[in-house]
Order: sequence, then structure tokens, then C-alpha cells
Amino acid sequence: MSNANLKSHALYWAMLAGVAVVQIGLLVKIIFDRQTLLTTGREIVMQVQPVDPRDWLRGDYVILGYGISPVSMTAEQNGAPLDSITPGRTVYATLHAGADGVWTVKRLTPAYPAGIEPQDVAVKGIVQQRWRGRQSGDNQFTIKYGIESYFVPEGTGRQLESSVRDKKIQAIIAVGAGGEVAIKGLIIDGERREATSVF
Repeated sequence: MSNANLKSHALYWAMLAGVAVVQIGLLVKIIFDRQTLLTTGREIVMQVQPVDPRDWLRGDYVILGYGISPVSMTAEQNGAPLDSITPGRTVYATLHAGADGVWTVKRLTPAYPAGIEPQDVAVKGIVQQRWRGRQSGDNQFTIKYGIESYFVPEGTGRQLESSVRDKKIQAIIAVGAGGEVAIKGLIIDGERREATSVF
């Protein structure tokens, strides 16, 4: 083998090793960031709502709905115009827990909000839909936060489906400093069950 071929061969393997190191590094960062969110994020508990009883369970995942996903709001209620909050865009929903412990959307902003009250929390989502209510004229939004599906151990889906229907299930959500969210676990009939997987 000539000297040029050896150099070319060595360069090929060095580049391949470099790509592998970068990919492994990115995977480690994703896992580390997710684990950090789950262990250090502020914990809030949200009531889970039935989504579609005919198709709630999909394989080893359950589809979860939340009262903060559909939002009805006027610019006056929001305290700022809502023009920039359009489908496909990132949105931050400032949530406030009422006396009953139910979290509701207090405000929507296109960037992480400044001056959040200590009892409130901001969560990051993506606007799926926007329209105007026929009678109220309010802006209607559907927002996806990335916490709408949850892995369940095999054989437990039907029990969870029944608990959601009976409103006996809550999701434990970890909220990061930048508004990122992850499901930490579920509370089923008052019993806390931690997630079995980082993802």
C-alpha cells in the first residue's frame, strides 16, 4: 500500500471516529439535560383529562390531555397583543394555580416572560391551531407542550384509561428554568408512581 493510500485510509478512520464521538456526545448531552430537568425542575401536579376514549391507548404509550392545552383569551386578558402567537411558533404560557390547585393559563408570550410571580410558572409549547370564537370573539389556541404522551409498562394501560375516565389521575410535571417540561410520573388514585424511563 502506498504512503498516500495509508494517509487517506488513516484520515477516513479518524473522520469516522470524530463523527462517532460527536454523536455520542450529543446523545449524552440529551440524556444529561433530560435527567437534570427531571431532578432539578420545579414540580407541579396537573389534572389529566380524557382525550379520545376510543384511541387513548396507543401501544405502550398513553395520550394525555391537559386543561392548559386549549386556551381561550383576549388581548385584554393577556395584557398584551396576541398577533405574534400563530400556529407553528413557540409560545410561553404563564400558569397560575387556583385555590383548587388547578393550573390555568394566565398569559401567553412569544418569548420567556420577565417578572413571573413566585407562585406562577412558565412552560414552553408550540401553537398547533388558532382561531376566533364565533360568539365570544376570543382568540382560541391549541398548544402542545411535549407532555401529551407517556410510556406505560405493558399491561397497565387499561387501568390508566379507567383512572383518566374517572378523573383519578394526575401528571407530575417537572418545569425547567427555561420553560421546558417533562413528565416525572403520575399520581393514580392518590398513589405516586415515578416514570420508569428518562424518555
